[in-house]
Amino acid sequence: MIALAGAAGAAVVPLGAALIAKRAASARAARRVASAGMLVAFASALAASVATGGGERASVPVLIAAIGLVAVVMSPLGGATPRTFARILLVVGGTAAIVVTDVPVALALGWIGSIVPAWLELRSRRETRPSARAFAAYLVPSAALVTLGALLASTGLPPAYGLLALAAGLAIREAILPAHGWLPRFVEQAPMGLVVAFVAPQIGVFAHLRWLAGRLAPEVDLVLAVLAALTVVSAALLAVVQRRARRALGYFFVSQSALVAFGLDGDDVVGRSGAVLAWWTCGLATAGFAMTLAALEARRGALSLEHAGRSARQVPLLATAYVVLGLASVGLPGTLGFIAEDLLVSGAVHEHPVLAFALVVGTALNGITVARGFFTLFAGARAPVGERDLTLRERSVLTALVAALLVAGVWPSGPVRWLGLAEPPPAAASTR
Repeated sequence: MIALAGAAGAAVVPLGAALIAKRAASARAARRVASAGMLVAFASALAASVATGGGERASVPVLIAAIGLVAVVMSPLGGATPRTFARILLVVGGTAAIVVTDVPVALALGWIGSIVPAWLELRSRRETRPSARAFAAYLVPSAALVTLGALLASTGLPPAYGLLALAAGLAIREAILPAHGWLPRFVEQAPMGLVVAFVAPQIGVFAHLRWLAGRLAPEVDLVLAVLAALTVVSAALLAVVQRRARRALGYFFVSQSALVAFGLDGDDVVGRSGAVLAWWTCGLATAGFAMTLAALEARRGALSLEHAGRSARQVPLLATAYVVLGLASVGLPGTLGFIAEDLLVSGAVHEHPVLAFALVVGTALNGITVARGFFTLFAGARAPVGERDLTLRERSVLTALVAALLVAGVWPSGPVRWLGLAEPPPAAASTR
């Protein structure tokens, strides 16, 4: 009951705050309302999780609320309106609603409730309306398939049909090949806070764990694993060669999301534990990484990766946050991501040796993308330009985020127990 209350708080508080933020006098006032609402939602989810000792049901709302808090607090005001912050909150609330109940229909309602505000934000701006159409072309079928799967599960019909519909709907939301085209465009066009709130929680991972894990036929699991591995490598390759920072970030998101999805489609307990840890690490680290990029974009305008930018000496804290959070997303030693990647690859080698190589290649390419972005954006001219470093608001959020990832990396047994992950059997542990 306490865990349910925490999940409900993570859903209801953002929805209530959205009603207030929408009526705010300015974007700055709306951001204050949104930040306060997400802080309350995060505190509620965290308190419930601590009271119940963690576990899947109690921990997921904490992740969603933490990502939502990063998204609203770090959102730049340029181009934003009160409705923008209200829609970010609606996305967070809709995402959190998915974990509140085990009723299949609630999954469909939360799925739709998180998609509609993102589409409305794209639709509200003339320059992003083409992207809104592309977004709908992928996410409407995703919502339809998830709804169909939920309805079939509720009617008691043979489960195979509903499971296949759910798997297809989740694969679209997770941007698995060939349904990945919407995500890079969405990242490039939408407000970054909205992108983070919609993409970083990877709610498809929770839905997979809750509704599909252990229920799909082995042949279907293998097909999904192969598609996920191909997505990891192909998206990572595309990220490396992009000329625009946002576009590169979009493919980076696709690759990282597919990497987590790969670990969910196997039977190895080590790989699954690594996938869940990678889910958390990628969610938090990529949220901070993306919002750091947004903070830099707010200072410089659209960011190109074709020519060297300004010097890191002008913004040392911003540059440090960029490289640390970016590399934490791909398994920087000393962070929780390093442990997650190790478990994920070890489990993959045990079950799919050939596909495991794709994970290693994709991770290496994503590391190159982060390094290329850092050297391009922060290794340019050293002449003073008066560029402002992180503000107190930005510094507080990013410091807490980096500290959490580092502490979890030093003490991984704590997060493992809190997330309720199964200990790997001795035979599996001895292969590592």
